Amino acid sequence: MSKREFAVFLLLLLLFGVVFTRHGAHLLFSLIGAWILFQALVKRNRTVWIVLASVALSVIVFEYVGGKILKRRMAREFQSELTHYPKPDPRRGFNEDGVRTFGGHPRSAFTPASFNFIFLGDSFTQGYMVPKDDSFPFQLGELLEKACPGFRFQIANFGWISASPLLSLERLKQLGARYSPDVVFLCLDMTDFHDDVKYRDRLENPSCFSPFTFLLYRFRLAPQWQAFKKGLRFRASEPAVPEERYFIVNQPLEKSRKYLGEIERNIRALDAYSRDTLGARFVLVLLPRHIQYNADETPRNRLEPGEYTPMGPYVMEPFAWLAGFGREVEFPVFSLLDDFRNSGVFPTCFATDPHWNRQGHAVAARGMMRILRELSSSGQLPLPLAAPR
Repeated sequence: MSKREFAVFLLLLLLFGVVFTRHGAHLLFSLIGAWILFQALVKRNRTVWIVLASVALSVIVFEYVGGKILKRRMAREFQSELTHYPKPDPRRGFNEDGVRTFGGHPRSAFTPASFNFIFLGDSFTQGYMVPKDDSFPFQLGELLEKACPGFRFQIANFGWISASPLLSLERLKQLGARYSPDVVFLCLDMTDFHDDVKYRDRLENPSCFSPFTFLLYRFRLAPQWQAFKKGLRFRASEPAVPEERYFIVNQPLEKSRKYLGEIERNIRALDAYSRDTLGARFVLVLLPRHIQYNADETPRNRLEPGEYTPMGPYVMEPFAWLAGFGREVEFPVFSLLDDFRNSGVFPTCFATDPHWNRQGHAVAARGMMRILRELSSSGQLPLPLAAPR
């Protein structure tokens, strides 16, 4: 390399580093980028051009074909649309609607003669990683049977993995009337704040499943990728979809508010549909994560390492949002935070996964029983329950 060529290379390195990156941690990225530009534009290296074209084509094929493979794999258990509803599977407790019911009762048991509950939510409501009957909606059913002998009720668990209020609204519109609900519970999880924005964006801008994104989360590299993108200069200062799934617990509430309009609209829509179309009472319940009540839970988190800080400075922001939102709406709003804080139960989660174990679901079920007693005592639900003395 001549002195002139070396000077050109250094200039390209400087320009690449200044234009595309924000700090020195991306020096290697700048070095590689400048070298590729130098070889392609200055040296006119045909091999580099061929490699660049091959890489670009490979990425396109990988994303397209890989997306098709992922979609096919998901289709084994879920419908292939964005909503990814569970498929009917009696072996896993899903009836003909892809819904789980207390005691495995058929859909025909949900009649106006019984008091019918519908639970909406994601994997925490479904009872991911625990047997079907250990999920908190069905443990609540066991508590109701003991507390109210002779009380006729049914429970339908509509929860499924990676659901959100936006998708739950569509599911309720499709199936809700079949279960003649008297009360609809929306059990809100910390991922819902991000998922509602993400799903709205995908509905408006359809795209295939991204194997690149799948691999980032599969090999737990998502936080590193997000940190790398933050160091790039040309990126949206306020992207349409937050880059962090757990932005709601990683920053001040005021910084998150620009993304909360979607979930608030969908929750209000769920209330309106439950009330006006189904004739059911709507109740919102915010479910806590272990990061908000015990930092010692899930010591070997393999599902979401590095995506949040247990007991960090902003982990309570969702509950601050709930308090403000609850003052704006007419339907009842609750959280299970104090139920977990004061339960004295440990552990409530799996050691390598933040989802609740059977004991965690039992704590949630007792919390839901407390809510039912409060609603009964206040006359908001006609249940044969009284608040404990």
